[in-house]
Amino acid sequence: MIDFLYKSSLSLFLLLIFYHLVLEKEKMHQFNRFYLLFSLVFSLAIPFMTIEIVTETIAPVQQTHDYVIQDSSNKIILEQSIDYKSIILWILYGLVASILLFRYIGNILKIISNIKSNPVVVYKNAKLVLLEEQVPPHTFLNYIFLNKGDYQNRKINEELYTHELIHVNEKHTLDILLVEALKTVLWFNPIFIFYKKAIQLNHEFLADEKVVTIYNNIPFYQNLLLAYANTNPTFGLTSNLNYSITKKRFIMMTKTVSKTRILLSKIVLLPLFSGLIFFICTESVAQVKTATNSNDKNNQIAENTDSVNFNASVKTAVGFFCIPGTYPLHEVDVKPEFPEGIDKLNNSIAENFIIPKDCLEVKLHIGFVVETDGSLSNFSPINDNCPGSSDEAIRVLKNLPKWKPGTKDGKAVRTSYDLPITILANK
Repeated sequence: MIDFLYKSSLSLFLLLIFYHLVLEKEKMHQFNRFYLLFSLVFSLAIPFMTIEIVTETIAPVQQTHDYVIQDSSNKIILEQSIDYKSIILWILYGLVASILLFRYIGNILKIISNIKSNPVVVYKNAKLVLLEEQVPPHTFLNYIFLNKGDYQNRKINEELYTHELIHVNEKHTLDILLVEALKTVLWFNPIFIFYKKAIQLNHEFLADEKVVTIYNNIPFYQNLLLAYANTNPTFGLTSNLNYSITKKRFIMMTKTVSKTRILLSKIVLLPLFSGLIFFICTESVAQVKTATNSNDKNNQIAENTDSVNFNASVKTAVGFFCIPGTYPLHEVDVKPEFPEGIDKLNNSIAENFIIPKDCLEVKLHIGFVVETDGSLSNFSPINDNCPGSSDEAIRVLKNLPKWKPGTKDGKAVRTSYDLPITILANK
């Protein structure tokens, strides 16, 4: 979960910054609408993408620390400890998400109630909902909400009808419903608030541009917008005529199009998305070849030797699993350690590992990250010689007590760790 939040938030942030610095300033509003929506989908999907770069290294066998059990019939399964902190956090998340979900659904029901309880007039390909209260024109799906008195007294200009019809025709409400749904589920991430603002402003750019093109009277249209600037706000799920009556919108109406700048802005997107994929999704996967002595086959399984040097040498040779914010083992000041030491880890794995059926010997290499709280994450099995043994190794490691985290400059840091495991079944 932490890995998902980190990767998706990083992508969302960088893509939004690029939008504000580059794309928003250019008069290519349809493209920008696609960019903002694609950025949301891309950023939520990128944590699930993995690009493996396989590298090969040779590790001396005398540096390996293998775990050997000769009799797998006598199993001691450790009782799982209850993580009350995680349970409390999930309960808190569920409560807040439920409240926001009820509000989200409640807002939709209020809009539906307004539609059912007020007169509705068919207008072109939309329906006008005539309200008693004084509100600015706003749109939800194909419904345009207007003040009843202004409509009957013909106080609403054609430019304003056109503005709202553009929201209807281009289905801008769907964009807002999407980002509001994401805000409800991922309520703890404030970046979706800024995405909603960017999407809504982009909708207004689109509507303003078409109104100006049709009527070709920018000063008159700007005065119409200002006339509604201080009216009552509407539901957050609607497209509002007076949303962000700012200098940005007025400047954009008179801005000239530079085809060269637009082209360059689009070209830059290729390295931007490629860089994000490479930085976030790439993992180095080691294929470890063990240097053995042909005169001594017993050296193939080393027992009760220190694995610290092995881990450091492998990390130096092949790099750590490419997870942003994680230190390789050889770069930390104090290496992560299992409670009570390496022998205790040896015994714990041996006692709890259940060898898959018809497998006489398990040999695998597994990488993972020791988090700052001592928990393990980002498991990455390598060279699994027996189907199912990687899953079993991950299960055993997850059920063991938390580690002592690695430290750098006196602070706990996320540290990558490599662990070779060899287990012999009872013959």
